[in-house]
This record gives sequence, C-alpha cells and structure tokens, in this order.
Amino acid sequence: MTKHIRNFFLAAAATVLFGVPYLQAADVAISALPAGTTLAGTEAIPAVQSAATVKTTPAAIKTYVETGGTVTASDPVLDLTQTWNNAAVTFDALVVNVTKTAAGTDSRGLNVNVGGRYLYYVPDTIGGNDYLSLNNSRITNQNGYGFQFTSTADFSGSAYAGYYGLVSHSTGVIGFSSGAAQNSADVALYRDAAGTLALRRGTNAQTFRVYSTYTDASNYERLSLRPGAASAWMQVAAETAGTGADNISLALSPVGASALSAHVPDSAAAGGNARGTYSTDWQRARSVNTEVASATYSTIGGGNRNTASGGYSAVAGGSQNTASGGYAAMPGGYNNTASGDYSVAAGVSSTASGLVSTAIGSTAVASGAGSVSLGVEGEASGNYSVALGNQSTTRGLTGAVAYSSGRRSATGDAQVISQQVRRTTTDATPVSLATNGTPAATTVMVIPDGAVMMCTATVAAKPSASITDGVGFVVEASFYRSGSTTALLSTPVSTAHGTNALALNATLVANNTIESAEIEVTGAAATTIYWVGELKCVQVL
Repeated sequence: MTKHIRNFFLAAAATVLFGVPYLQAADVAISALPAGTTLAGTEAIPAVQSAATVKTTPAAIKTYVETGGTVTASDPVLDLTQTWNNAAVTFDALVVNVTKTAAGTDSRGLNVNVGGRYLYYVPDTIGGNDYLSLNNSRITNQNGYGFQFTSTADFSGSAYAGYYGLVSHSTGVIGFSSGAAQNSADVALYRDAAGTLALRRGTNAQTFRVYSTYTDASNYERLSLRPGAASAWMQVAAETAGTGADNISLALSPVGASALSAHVPDSAAAGGNARGTYSTDWQRARSVNTEVASATYSTIGGGNRNTASGGYSAVAGGSQNTASGGYAAMPGGYNNTASGDYSVAAGVSSTASGLVSTAIGSTAVASGAGSVSLGVEGEASGNYSVALGNQSTTRGLTGAVAYSSGRRSATGDAQVISQQVRRTTTDATPVSLATNGTPAATTVMVIPDGAVMMCTATVAAKPSASITDGVGFVVEASFYRSGSTTALLSTPVSTAHGTNALALNATLVANNTIESAEIEVTGAAATTIYWVGELKCVQVL
C-alpha cells in the first residue's frame, strides 16, 4: 500500500507520533523521496507547535519521549496497545535487548523513579542472578497473588549463593488485608529479632492455622495456635468442621532418646537440670535445679518441687515429693519419699523405703521389704509387715500386722499385733513355730521391754497322710518382759478342736533367750505334720 505525507496545514487533522504532531505536506509518494541515513540527532524535522510550523530534531523528540514534558492531566509518556491473535505464536509485547560489552556493576536494565527515588529496578546481575528490587512499592494482580514463585529454589539461600527470593527490611512487614485498604493489614508478619519471625498486630490477638485438609471454610481439619483464646490463656487446638474427622488427637513427639519437658533445662532453679533419657517432666516450679525428672523413663506429671530420680519412677503431682527408687511411684501429696525400688508413697511426709513397700497416710513409714503402712505415723519395719491405724508399729517383726487407735506416749505402747507362723514336724519333739520355721529375733513375737501382753494363739495341724486326723487349737496366756527377763504371767489354756487321734499338742511358751512369746507344738513320731498358726497379742507398755 502506497503511503503519503499529507498537507501539514490541516493541523486539526494532525497525526501524533509519541505525542508530537508531524508535518503534513502536499501529496508526495514516499517512494519518490531520497533514501535517508542514520539520524545524527541534529537534523531538522518539520512539526506543528501552537498552530505554527516549526522544525525540531530527533534529539528533541527523544528528550520529549524520555521526560514526557510537564503535564497537568494524565498523559502517559508511553501508551502502547497491541492485539495478539495466533495461538501458535509466542508473543513479546516489549523487548529490550542490550549487548553488554562493558558496564558498571550497578548498571540497570530497567529503572523507574518517582520524585527522585527509585520505585523499582531490574539490575544487570548480582552474584550471577537477576532479581527485581522494589522500594515502597507493591505487586498485585487480579488473581490475588502478590508474588508467585515457581520452584522451591526461589526461596533457597544456598541455591542463590546467599541471596533469597523475598527479603524485607528488618523493620518491614509482610501484611494481608481483608479488603481494598491495602495499607490496613489485619494479619502481619514481622522480624522480631535475628532468626525470629513474629505474627502480631498491636494488642489484637492473632491465630496461626495449619491445615491437614481444607475444602472450604466449613469443611476442614486443622491445628490452631491461638494466643488469647481466653483471658490469660494460650491454646494449641485441633479443630474440625463439616467433612473433617470428628475425633482428632494431639501428639508431642520428641525424637530419639530425648525428653519431653515444660521447661528448657538451664542448670538453675528456673529450668532445672538435664532431664533423663525418655523422661517426661511437666512440673513448672522448683526451688533447686535437682527437682526434675532426671532418670531414664522417669516422669513428673505436675505439681512443684518434685523429684523423680529413680529409673522409671513417677510422681503424678503434689509438692516436694521424691521418687528415688527404681520404678517407684507417687500419686501426689506433700513431702513424701518413695526410695525403695517398686515402692509407693502418698499423703504427707510418708516414706516407703523398703523394696516393694507402700506408705500412705501422714508420716507413714514402710521400711521393710514388701511392707505396708496405712494411716498416721505407722511404722511397718518388718519384712512383709503391715501397720494400720494411728501410731502402730510392727517392731521389725516379719509378717507382723499391727493396728492401733493411738498411743499413750510412744508409738506402739497401746496396740494389737499379730504374726503368722508355721513349721513342719516329723516327730514328737516340742518345737516353736516361726515365720520361716526357725525362731529368731524377727521370726517370732519378740516382746518389747516393759510390756505386758495378752495373747491368743490359733493353730491348725494337718497330718500329711490322713487329713481327717487334723486338729485345731486355741491357746491363751499372758506374758511380761522386764529387761532380760521374759516370762508367762498365767498358765496357758489350750483347747483342742477335733478328734486329735494323733495326740498332738499346742501351747504358749516364753523364750527368755530372744525375749519372745512363742507357739510351741508337739507332733507325732514318724509322722509328718504341717503346722500353721497365728499369735495375736494385745500389747501395753
């Protein structure tokens, strides 16, 4: 198509190129004009300015295009329109191709300034990687994405030799607005300190959510961190709605042989010493650094000033309790000690020091192996012994059971105590029954010095060959002890229950050697008899 230059005097019909009207002359075929050369920037070009015909130069046109002149209404320096209409073609709207032979390190492929300050620019390169720099600016679009990155490497510092995909100034903020007011974010991320990211907005409580499933605002499963969930409360909550699961559990999962604790150990009272491997310590107050779950698999469920120093030991709560025995347990209370392996202590100031012992009450003591002390100031000092009630004691006797409603002046000075004893006989020689079959200082009823006792012995005898020849006895007698003298105060009264065809016998005797009251039995010649008895005595000192 032949193009023409038209009459430039028709100014009203002037065509504008980059905002500058070009001169129109009488019709002359462009093909009839001589060929030009590269413009030098100073050659004359006709133009119309304020209805007058003037000349200008390529340099002046370049300056106008670059500066845009001074305008009082919106008049873009560059306003380009293009239509792409071929699905098979990859289009470029604007291409600037700079050949870099040599350039300064701060050379920029694109630099946009407003008021003398850069709005954004695209540098040449930095560290070999192109990037975009923004100053007091934002990038938005219709799809709701401010920035979109296409790979995980975009945020990898190592991938860019120390440079990051998105960096904010230390006092900057990354915010999200609920509407068009882009300078009024209701969710904001801040840098509180080195390596510290903060979600905060003045005094407005913030909530952080991580979803396992999300369909919409009515169908989801999520974990929420909710500071200010209630006055003076912080909450970690599993939440669900709609198609989300009805029951969602929470787990805190340390790795390896590590501990789980309410405090970070600091070797001081605030955080305490290091916790034991696989231990759990939820205690939140202590007076010294050793009041922690320090042993392997030990546990403190709560309370204050508690210590779980035995392997696999546990203190559920309370205050100033110590579980130092292996596998020792303490449900709570105050100032209790479970120092025996597999022991249990509870109440107030109770101590279970024996192996597999139990002390529950007030100042209850269970020091014997397998012993039990229940009540107030009871002392179960014998192995497998039991102290019940108020201020009773088993006096170190094996298998003894003592109970009392209180003392006159000393523990056990007004109590009932019993002891189960046994023995096997094969002849008619009189022998005493004992807890292990042999009388000793702990296996028979040793009488405390200054005591008077009224005792009742209940005995059962079973011949191994003929059960119908078995017989029972009830024997009664009283005793006293003064220093090294132990004696009967009355003649024993024995009553046999059964046919007693083998002429067996049971009575009570005083053993002045070990200062004890004993059940003495007489069997039958060449006959095996199994004896079991209980000596029950009322003691007064």
